[in-house]
Amino acid sequence: MSSSKNSIEPVGQTCAGRTVIESLSRLVIVSTLFVALIAAAPSFGQLPEKAGPANSAEGPGAPPKSALDETIEQLKSQGKTEEATFLTKQQERANGFGKSDKEWGVIFGRLVAPGSDKLQLCDAQMAIHPSGWFAGDVGDIEKPVEFRMWGYHPVLIKHGGVAGASVNVGDIVLKPFLFDELATVRAELLFEGKVDPAAVSVSVMMQHPPVNSRSGGTDGNIPWPEKEAIAIGPDFRIQRTGLNPMPHYFFIKAPGHLPFRREFNLEPGGTADVGVLRIALSTAFEMEFSIADGLDFTKAERRKQTVHAGDQFQTNPAGKEWVEAGTLRIPEKKRAYTFHCALASLVVTDLGEGKLDDHLKPVHRERQRGEAVELPAIADGHVYLITHDMKKMWKHSTLMRVKMTSGQ
Repeated sequence: MSSSKNSIEPVGQTCAGRTVIESLSRLVIVSTLFVALIAAAPSFGQLPEKAGPANSAEGPGAPPKSALDETIEQLKSQGKTEEATFLTKQQERANGFGKSDKEWGVIFGRLVAPGSDKLQLCDAQMAIHPSGWFAGDVGDIEKPVEFRMWGYHPVLIKHGGVAGASVNVGDIVLKPFLFDELATVRAELLFEGKVDPAAVSVSVMMQHPPVNSRSGGTDGNIPWPEKEAIAIGPDFRIQRTGLNPMPHYFFIKAPGHLPFRREFNLEPGGTADVGVLRIALSTAFEMEFSIADGLDFTKAERRKQTVHAGDQFQTNPAGKEWVEAGTLRIPEKKRAYTFHCALASLVVTDLGEGKLDDHLKPVHRERQRGEAVELPAIADGHVYLITHDMKKMWKHSTLMRVKMTSGQ
């Protein structure tokens, strides 16, 4: 009996202890689940987990929601409507090209540059919000997208997903250069003819990173005068310190002179003396314009304007969103001049030598679809007709007579 009693007592103790143990077990399980739920929820101010092209649909028949969509909704829930609106517009822009045979995609994330409050001035192919958020298309997902910023090491980011996906690349942290890694450049300016130093603009800029967008264009390259502008000394010498050790270029503009560009490379901690930079006088052109709706210029008003080679000038009163469409520039190469336009849809036709009155109802051949754009060389005294391929958005035509007034 003693043996039986001893065998029963532990059972009684076990039953009594089981209630306590089971209660403790339930408490541990509930606590574990609560902690797991907290860990699974995205924390405020952080990006969601990196995702592939899309997460599961929210309901039967609903389209899948991309990782970028989720980030935008999370920003809205945090009251960051400005950032959410910015990313929404960038997403629409990135997806606005329609279908493509190329292996394209979209990347988004947040740029972080310790010690900088000018994140929007980072040189990248997409616009960057002052808070660091960015989203942009990638033309070839097998090639990287580069971010370059004054005072920081450049960073290369790859899409890393499948074609057509919007991929979260997370926080892109730029590492500052050490003080002794930064470089210096010196040069002396020599102008042909007289020039007022106060009217001269000199900038030193990092070479822009390669473009890997679907259009081949960029929203980056935003001027940063605080860093790029250089003051000219009384002896026409210039110097800039604190430059990233990478390729740069000078860009110099002065009234009546050709725009000047000179590339140079910088080594870590080094000083580059590029010597004397010779800036030549520019040829001047007297332009006479006549602008009309359609191709009848008999009652069109006229205006005149003097333009120097290298200058940009407006030829047409385009709508606000199409200002560049009416912009021409006259680049110079070995004292020969041609036209250059900002948009390929602008068409310039040489009507031959004469006056505007000789071409009041010009006839010209419409450019065929897919035909290459070839802008004519400039001939003194010739009249040119400027039209546009996008007829629905471009309702004006321009007659323009060009007369060289100097530098012939």
